[in-house]
Amino acid sequence: MRKVTVPTSPKTIDELIAPFAKAITPRTRLISFSHISNTSGIALPAKELCMLAKSKGVLSQVDGAQSLGMMDLNMKTLGCDFYTSSTHKWLMGPFENGVLYISRERLGQVWPNVISAGWKDGSATVDEKLCVLGQRNETTPFALPEIVDFHNAIGRSNIEARVRQLNQYLKVQIQARIPQASFITPVAPELSAGIVVVAVAGKQPQEIYQKLYDNHGIACAATAGVRLSPHIYNSMQDIDRVVDALKGLAG
Repeated sequence: MRKVTVPTSPKTIDELIAPFAKAITPRTRLISFSHISNTSGIALPAKELCMLAKSKGVLSQVDGAQSLGMMDLNMKTLGCDFYTSSTHKWLMGPFENGVLYISRERLGQVWPNVISAGWKDGSATVDEKLCVLGQRNETTPFALPEIVDFHNAIGRSNIEARVRQLNQYLKVQIQARIPQASFITPVAPELSAGIVVVAVAGKQPQEIYQKLYDNHGIACAATAGVRLSPHIYNSMQDIDRVVDALKGLAG
């Protein structure tokens, strides 16, 4: 296994592709990467990386925990062999459920490491070949069609456009009003997506995170900085509240 490190402050998409291209050898079998980093907010060029993998005869697997439900995705256009995600983040669905996409061309190369009731060796039916059909919590997956219908009713492209609008507005306001703040996440929209990670000089991320929650009722996360993830249920006024609170805490 070879770990790939991308630049912390990329300026172009090519800077994000180059480390992967350099790491590929004749022994490489699979490239696996997070579509959007939950610690930096960097959005990797997934389509280009999948194309790179395919050109080298390498399989591609995309971790979409921070892109499913936020981006207008098409797996065939993306070109990945495998795509995984959770349902409770940007999809706004039930906890403790996962999503696995396998391209039809790769289905014959995949098999489960745990088998249970209903498994059939050599079956071409996905449920029979890959899924555990014994005891499981049926109530949470039952909600998934309703969640998908909700997203489709709004329009996946509309959701992505709105999230990006909120994201960019947040960055602009922080830049304009909080000189003590610096971005971990690239400011350029083509290098980021829904997540904004910001550091405040002289302040620990955990300290800011806790005070935002305790004093202002603002939920975020502490990673390399304070991680903010505005979604379609947020308004511009919500963004202004966050920036006001951050400005006050920055001192």
